Amino acid sequence: KNIQYALYMAGRWKTTTVDDDGEVGLYTSIAIGPDGNPRISYMMEDGLDVGYLVSVAIDPGDPEVVVVSAASSPYSAYRAGHADGRLYRRAGNGRWERVHASWPDAPTTIAPLLAAGTAPSELWAADERGVHRSSDGGRTWEPVVAFDPRPASLAAVAFLPPAGGA
Repeated sequence: KNIQYALYMAGRWKTTTVDDDGEVGLYTSIAIGPDGNPRISYMMEDGLDVGYLVSVAIDPGDPEVVVVSAASSPYSAYRAGHADGRLYRRAGNGRWERVHASWPDAPTTIAPLLAAGTAPSELWAADERGVHRSSDGGRTWEPVVAFDPRPASLAAVAFLPPAGGA
């Protein structure tokens, strides 16, 4: 089967079809289209050194601030011990910047799963090390709870506001 994929560069989406032997790069998502063929999305923008995007969170107090987690491939995004996950942050139409505060400089964790908090600038992340919180729109992160034992992978994350509201 042919593989249809969408590439986002320079503010535009481009759709391309390649054969089974074609190089399609790094994938952000894979879905089966109505015709039964897999559809693969790939993103590479200024400042991102990898293009397999895993998760996204938008600052609840400033919708112009976006944090994404990424890795070099699906395999390295989800498998602890084989991972190269990292975080990137962007404000407005600026350049993506890699987040280093509280994340290994040489990427060795799974790409964290992200969620927006309930307060302005509050973001949450989970990787195999545990749960982390940012109170400054994703510039810096602090560990909240460690996983013991560490899971081999994570499939989903949800953060519930405290009973009675934020």
